[in-house]
Amino acid sequence: MRDGLKYPRAYALMLVKTNFEFYVVSPCYVIKEIKNVFKSDGTSESYFEVVFPRKDLNLFSRNEEIIPEINPSNPIECTNSTFVNFITCDYKEAIEKRNRENFSKISYEQFDLVDYYQERINKLETEEIVKIKKLIKAYNTTYEPELWKNTSGTYRNGMVFIK
Repeated sequence: MRDGLKYPRAYALMLVKTNFEFYVVSPCYVIKEIKNVFKSDGTSESYFEVVFPRKDLNLFSRNEEIIPEINPSNPIECTNSTFVNFITCDYKEAIEKRNRENFSKISYEQFDLVDYYQERINKLETEEIVKIKKLIKAYNTTYEPELWKNTSGTYRNGMVFIK
């Protein structure tokens, strides 16, 4: 059935959602191109309506091929399509775009994690410094006078000189 389809084929970035989101390069059927969609900031972008041949990328899914399904009452409308803003016929270009997109997504998440853990480390370091200072103060007030009483020597600048 796949060989009978006359839709153009290209590569697009398919969004995969697990614990976090990332992109994979997938071949796709191009249904239509929507040019010059204007945004509120005055810029425009082109979008492509595509159908990915694989819905799930699980090892345990059946991975049956999905083909474009056209609405019988409206032959311009595809019922199982998705919109993307990037397609290409060059697989290497798609890989480069995927790497850039995934790096930007993952790096933001990693920066958030780094900031979170850096704050935790700073808090623990501060708590440890306070504990150490308390221990030093307790040691100085508890043991030094006893040491001073039991030994014969001189006490200067926090040090005991034994005779």
